[in-house]
Amino acid sequence: AVIDGIQGDGVGNGIRIEGNTILSTIDAESATHPRRYAIWLNGFPDSVVAGNRVAAQGVSYGFEEGVTILGGAGRGANIRIDRNNITGTVHGVGIHTVRTDNSGIEVTRNRIFDNRNEHIFISEGHQIRIVNNLLYGTLHSGQAGILLYNTDQVEIVHNTLNGTPSVSTAGIAIGNQGIGVSHGVVVKNNILTRWSKAIQNRPAGNTFR
Repeated sequence: AVIDGIQGDGVGNGIRIEGNTILSTIDAESATHPRRYAIWLNGFPDSVVAGNRVAAQGVSYGFEEGVTILGGAGRGANIRIDRNNITGTVHGVGIHTVRTDNSGIEVTRNRIFDNRNEHIFISEGHQIRIVNNLLYGTLHSGQAGILLYNTDQVEIVHNTLNGTPSVSTAGIAIGNQGIGVSHGVVVKNNILTRWSKAIQNRPAGNTFR
């Protein structure tokens, strides 16, 4: 990763990553290069990633993920991802935190656009709030603006998602049979336009509140 925060010896929290411009000229889709991440935060609760710009330069997709959040039990809680501008990645924001004692992640007021797979991807997470983000532009066919896999009590509220009707995409996709199930999802007061499927509840046993 360009900015790489990896927890050492079970200590460390409260990192602030703010106001950086991170550009990649290396093709993230190339099999000859290892996966690259712009901001990687692993095991640092109570941290802030805010006001950064992540983009590709001269290639379509420069990073695997623009902002990546990981954490074991209690090591991925209370993290704020706010006011970032992210484009030209495979996944704009990726959250991969175990669902034990990792509440309080907030993804707010970001502008995320023209990515490959998803603008926001949560493979695993607990009590995450996705609020007041602007998500728009191109995605590859079969992808989604926001994708939830194994999650519990995620709230998706007051976001604006504008898609590309020329390809088959979903604004918000929840679960995936045999891969991920999401429970206690809230989807409320979002604006979704120009998607093949605005909200796709995939047959995985998802539940809502």
